Amino acid sequence: MTRQMTVQAIETKFLGPTNKRGSRIKASADAGSLTVAYDTGESDYDNHFEAAAALGDQFGWFEHGELLVAGGVGNGYVWVILTPSEVDRLHAIVKRRTR
Repeated sequence: MTRQMTVQAIETKFLGPTNKRGSRIKASADAGSLTVAYDTGESDYDNHFEAAAALGDQFGWFEHGELLVAGGVGNGYVWVILTPSEVDRLHAIVKRRTR
């Protein structure tokens, strides 16, 4: 039986500090969102990655070895989740094109 994944793109964006809260990263998808504190000991990319991973984990989108990849936009990133078979297909396409 083939498993059909129901996952969504995740957008992360930086939220600057306010009088009541420190800097944060908000991760959003159609399914919902969450906000995590910005860790100044980590890189900007790592903070966005952690937020996207936390949101994907919340919805069970990483249960079978999926890969999270990003592209930068505005003041954040858009993340897509690739299944292992999609990663294999991508490698096959790249291999064919580089011959």
